[in-house]
Amino acid sequence: MLVIELILALLKGRADNAPVPVRLSAAALDTSRPPETAVREWLIGHLIQTYQVPKSSARALVAARMVLPVIDGLDEMDTAKDPSYASRGAQTVRACNAYLDGAAKASMVLTCRSRQYQALEKSHEWVREAAHVELRPVGLPKARAFLSERVSDDSRWQSVLTAMRRGGNRPLAAALSTPWRLTLAAMVYDQRDPETGAYLRDPGELTMATLDTQHKIRDHLLSLLIPAVTTVNRSPYSAHHVHRWLSSLARYLNANTPTESRPIRMVGGRPLSAYDLALHELWPLAGVRLPRALTAIFSALPSFALGIYVYSTSSPRPEITKISVSICFMLIQFCITWTFFWPSTYKIRLPSLLTPTGRLRVTLGIALGLIGGLASAVLYKATGDALNWLTLTLGSGLGGGLSVGLIAGLMARDYSPTRPHKVAGSSIVAGLASGLAIGLMLLLIILPTGKHEDLTTTLAVGLFAGLTLGFLRGLAGWRYVALLLCTRRWNTEWLPWRLGIFLDRCYKMGLIRIAGSAYQFRHRELQEYLARLPAA
Repeated sequence: MLVIELILALLKGRADNAPVPVRLSAAALDTSRPPETAVREWLIGHLIQTYQVPKSSARALVAARMVLPVIDGLDEMDTAKDPSYASRGAQTVRACNAYLDGAAKASMVLTCRSRQYQALEKSHEWVREAAHVELRPVGLPKARAFLSERVSDDSRWQSVLTAMRRGGNRPLAAALSTPWRLTLAAMVYDQRDPETGAYLRDPGELTMATLDTQHKIRDHLLSLLIPAVTTVNRSPYSAHHVHRWLSSLARYLNANTPTESRPIRMVGGRPLSAYDLALHELWPLAGVRLPRALTAIFSALPSFALGIYVYSTSSPRPEITKISVSICFMLIQFCITWTFFWPSTYKIRLPSLLTPTGRLRVTLGIALGLIGGLASAVLYKATGDALNWLTLTLGSGLGGGLSVGLIAGLMARDYSPTRPHKVAGSSIVAGLASGLAIGLMLLLIILPTGKHEDLTTTLAVGLFAGLTLGFLRGLAGWRYVALLLCTRRWNTEWLPWRLGIFLDRCYKMGLIRIAGSAYQFRHRELQEYLARLPAA
């Protein structure tokens, strides 16, 4: 669906002779690349990852300048008040200039706070030949006109409209000088009872003497937002719980925000986002060690279970060699999982089989199975059995290889912007599917070489080995499960069990938005408010 929407948008852009805008976060730009290729390669990679556009098509679209990059957050790349020539912000500006000065005419939108951009200009870095558009406060006449047209009964707002005239209530005029706060005020004070139609709040509250600063008015409006949207949308979650859970997430994001006295927070060589709420990357909220330790324990359980099974079925004495092998695999799996900080997300996607990469994976899987089947046949014949080794090779190798090849061909990286609440679950399903496919291949290869009385042991080995290897493919999803276990009601940070469903509900209520495969708070002011004032 995303690819179809993008193609339709691109076709419309071609018809209108205008590029299609694609939003990008400035923090994700790799400033270590040469400036002349940084933005181009970044944009191509974004189209491939987010929209699953084939690499050749992505390069052609970018080369034809049919994609308009909208780069957001230039001011958030550096913590210093006066960024130097070597700062990340300055490097980004140079990369943008190199993209604009390419062989073909290009367009770009770059957003930045005025103060930070002026600081870059002092170091003689700015976007060349660019039109500067600066957001200004909404004037009083336009603010009054917006409220009069937006609300259902403007007679209820007369005290507010009168106070917003020149020389009137200056804190109120300053507080309602942005589109965000004007919309917020209209939303919370125009709310009506679903059954009786009675208005739930009086907008005259905004003129109270206690609200004598624009910051107090801002916080007052934000305090009413969550109760308003939970009532209107008949949320299954109470306003108190929504506030508390979102506050935990907001505090985590604000702790990742760099300041002059606090550098960028790094975990596993990667900076933690101060805006994105990606489920499979939220685990540092519960600490750097505990979620990884729990995930490592999960990954070692199949090997541990195999060791217990071998010990309990061995007679008259335990098979020390098999138990030792299980323990070694358990330790290796634990160490690999512990040291793997940022696993990728995967999903099973049928169209992947139609891509060159998918077909190559199927071919390699079948080839791997045939090689294993051939080795199995040679080993079986070496024991003196007269079974036709060619039949054994094709039977076990082709069957096992086909199962692994199909799963490998169906697997795809998951960057879908329309379903971020399902990314973690899809990764677990994809991991289990790949593990079962590997286990099936091992069974089809090993089973003919074993003795009939070892059938149960062979089945156990194939199953547990497949689950162990498949766990690594679904590691991102299991890391999310570890986060949920670490954020229960008795912990400092409490989050709901179905965190993805909760965030999706908040998205539908208008509290957060979707950005790629992550969620973001609808406005920075809402995030900062929730971080400062958690629910009691």
